[in-house]
Amino acid sequence: MIKRAALLLGAASLPAIASAQGTESGEAAPMAANTEDNAQNDIIVTALKRSISVQDTPVTVNLVQGEVFEKANITSTVDLPTVTPGVLIQVSPAGFPIAAIRGIGSNPSNQSFDQSVALFVNGVFAPRGRDYASSMFDIADVQVVKGGQSAILGKNTTIGALVLTTRRPTYEFGFNASYTHELELGSDTIDAAVNVPFGEKFAIRMAARTSTQEGWEHNDLLNEDSPVTKTRAGRISARWEPFDNFEWNASYQKERFKVGGQVLYAGGDAGALKNFARLAGDPNFTAQLNDHYRASPRPGFGPDEVTNNSERVVSDMSLDFGEGFTLTSLFGYLHSSGTFLTNFDAIINAPFYFFSDRAGGDTYSQEVRISTPRMGMFEFVVGGLYYHDKYGMDFGADAVFPIPVTGAEVTTFDQTTEAWSGFGAVTAYITDALRFNGALRYTSEDRSADYTRRVIRPGALVAAIFRAFPPTTLSRSSTNWDYSASLSYDFMDNAMAYASYGRGTKSGGFANNPNDPRDHRPDGTRTPEFEDEVAKTIEVGVKWGRAAGTHLNLALYHIDINGYQTSLFSGINFIVRNQDARSKGVEIDAAYQLMDGLRFAVNATYADAYNRHPIGTDRARLTRAPKWTGIASINYAHELASGWTLSADGNAEFRSKLYFTDIITSPTPPSDKYVKLGLRLGIEDSNSGLGIALIGRNLTDKRIISFATNAFPGLPAFVASTEPPRTIAIQVSYRH
Repeated sequence: MIKRAALLLGAASLPAIASAQGTESGEAAPMAANTEDNAQNDIIVTALKRSISVQDTPVTVNLVQGEVFEKANITSTVDLPTVTPGVLIQVSPAGFPIAAIRGIGSNPSNQSFDQSVALFVNGVFAPRGRDYASSMFDIADVQVVKGGQSAILGKNTTIGALVLTTRRPTYEFGFNASYTHELELGSDTIDAAVNVPFGEKFAIRMAARTSTQEGWEHNDLLNEDSPVTKTRAGRISARWEPFDNFEWNASYQKERFKVGGQVLYAGGDAGALKNFARLAGDPNFTAQLNDHYRASPRPGFGPDEVTNNSERVVSDMSLDFGEGFTLTSLFGYLHSSGTFLTNFDAIINAPFYFFSDRAGGDTYSQEVRISTPRMGMFEFVVGGLYYHDKYGMDFGADAVFPIPVTGAEVTTFDQTTEAWSGFGAVTAYITDALRFNGALRYTSEDRSADYTRRVIRPGALVAAIFRAFPPTTLSRSSTNWDYSASLSYDFMDNAMAYASYGRGTKSGGFANNPNDPRDHRPDGTRTPEFEDEVAKTIEVGVKWGRAAGTHLNLALYHIDINGYQTSLFSGINFIVRNQDARSKGVEIDAAYQLMDGLRFAVNATYADAYNRHPIGTDRARLTRAPKWTGIASINYAHELASGWTLSADGNAEFRSKLYFTDIITSPTPPSDKYVKLGLRLGIEDSNSGLGIALIGRNLTDKRIISFATNAFPGLPAFVASTEPPRTIAIQVSYRH
């Protein structure tokens, strides 16, 4: 069966060589080619708190509509790079995704970082990488905003933002369901949603997902595959319009996420890990990334595991005062809790563990804003935001023989953040063709962290590295002004040139697991504290054509970051620091409607991202910053008899080499460049709503390192995780 499916995919890929993806055009059905009629439709961006055509935004915005995720079987943010060009997603050792745009993104080694690429779900800010683990189901669209738009987007969007919007209820009854079975690994995903109206003023929508992604790395000691990822999620949304000028949308989502089995594997070794494994009881150990590994839990411990449970509430109310004046109230609440246990050196009997029995917290936010209609030559948005976050974790290390530094400890970290901000934005229509956009935001933030450390078992690990200390409290306060300004000029029909400048700030804070929070750096600052990250972005560009049809968009950008927040695991301890960084490059987004039903698109980013002041053994190039990323796609759709439509969509996702550590002498290798091919063949009946598709991803079976770091304790060895191999899936769907 698998061979027949592979042959079918290979044959079909001859006329369709590139991508099943949504580009900046965000077309309504990127997985099926646009018709000429659809090409006339516009794509509307809402992430910047105004409904505006993507071709009229004076910044780079990629929009991917929800149908793409369903048809491509995108189940989590980890898969976003296959459909969102220029976005890099990597999974940390704790099992959670971290995003980067234009070569810039927060490092996964410190879980207390707010993200440089902020995540918003239905307009509400989600602060940490753990929140990226949310399942992608029943999605209306994903908008990727690139560049410094902190003044209008909100908190901590120094580099950009991923804005996820879920589907809202409508006033028509309907339901849809799909089942996807992957043939190579045996993974399964079931999605379902139902929309129920109660008259013309109230409706609810219920959606759910259950997904199991089977593992691809085989444990020769335990005869099992890992990592196995299981997601169970559900959401109920309500829409109420009791009056013509009032609308309330509210949603509640609950989700359970679990990764079982080994996540890190011994990828390279100069002999020390092999000696440890021999002393621990495995004379046949080898360190190599070849889909096989030899690791097992320590007696008395369970298998490696990552969990995250979350509950999310969003309330969005809007009141139209008449003549276009609108008051919006947006409330968000997020509760998360999780654990992880990692056999960090990935050998038999797990002599070294990193673990956490508690990680998560509670986040509240309330935004109120007023938007005006056009008054003469101006439009305005003014508002305020209150934000409160409590985040805590118990992070521990446990080492036994044959690790030379033995002992065990657990560090309790509790951080509280409270912030207030006020913001305003203006659009000035200087002439019919010339527009000015400006935004300003003032933010005041207080943040404190409480540390305690409990010694579980004495030894050199505690005496020399994770030293005992008394309860310690650190605090900091900051105020900042963020702003942006742009000029755009329509120099011909469907063609615009623009220039923009933006300043964005990400708040400083405290590392979750310092060696000793009382230690000081040579400059007198506390070692666990990191300062604000400030990014200044200049972008100039041209946009021509219609987003859903033929178009060409080109942008040049330059980003200077003062205090870029970064961290690394040296093989002995976690180091958090601020650097000065720069990223400059070019982005191109082009699409051509070859004929009715046939469309070609390419979207690529060149990013030269580097440390402006490397010291000693620092690598100049930033970590996780490939110079080239992009997607090329071709989409074909043909109407058959009696309402049936045949579609064929292919993609080529490409990325150049990237580094995982900024220390030149590290044994951790870079990730190789690659081109991954994907293809979807589908047929759908518009009369019955029945569809069936064959989905292939990474068809050439490229084996890529997704994350790597030094082994403990400072060995000439590294551990790594890998991206999934080739997958071929059958998807059956029904829509009413």
